[in-house]
Amino acid sequence: METYPKYLNVYKITQAYGGPQEGGWWFDVGEPLESVCVDDEAQHFQALNVLRSRYELSHEGKYVPNDPDCLELERVRGRTSAAGGYDVEIYEEDYFAKPFPQEKPTYE
Repeated sequence: METYPKYLNVYKITQAYGGPQEGGWWFDVGEPLESVCVDDEAQHFQALNVLRSRYELSHEGKYVPNDPDCLELERVRGRTSAAGGYDVEIYEEDYFAKPFPQEKPTYE
């Protein structure tokens, strides 16, 4: 059973260079865009639909930016695309949105 309150946290996800090991590696960086506190399941679904609409997210969680380059290329540019870019994702968390990672990861 879900426990409330919960936060629907919206993040702009980009990639940061981790280092040269194994030909170079990258890691995800999340920048908070918005945080909505919900107190029950009804608020959760209502807020989720509003956020999906506001950030142009499909129900699969894919960001579809209103970007002429995207339409020309007939694909969505994202953080793992050779063309670069970012993704927008909504996470359900127990806390107000905060940047991640808190510390740069190390290669192992």
